[in-house]
Amino acid sequence: MLTEVTAASTNRDIVQGDRRKEAVECTLLFYRRMKESGIHEAKRTVNGLPTKMALLDRAWVEEFSQKGWPNWKTSFEHCCLMLREDAAEERAKAVKDIDRAWRKALVDWGRKRALRALEEMAQLQAEQNPEWAKRRAIQEDLPLLEGKC
Repeated sequence: MLTEVTAASTNRDIVQGDRRKEAVECTLLFYRRMKESGIHEAKRTVNGLPTKMALLDRAWVEEFSQKGWPNWKTSFEHCCLMLREDAAEERAKAVKDIDRAWRKALVDWGRKRALRALEEMAQLQAEQNPEWAKRRAIQEDLPLLEGKC
């Protein structure tokens, strides 16, 4: 048998349903952000090396935690459980991304340091041998001149 639907009952049901949905979305957003910010912070480096906070965040991602342990509610496992993700798979991907970011930062820092050292050596050479500096300046201008001809 059909029941009569009124505007008041429909509105009340929609509002109550929206509140429950918002509470669930806020909780999931909290766990999503906690997981993502932990991984993001773990990728931070200074002078090609991970920061102290990055080391702690990587340990948080790597650390296995079981239900009932004191830090269970803030563990990587609990975040993955709440988000219905496989913790082992997510952990493997996150650690791989973190290690890749650390390697890239170290390589980039090494390149910058090597270029800086070469520039310093060239500057010292120029100061000690003015003739060398003139030849170098002419060599640097040659490609520009050849392009104009």
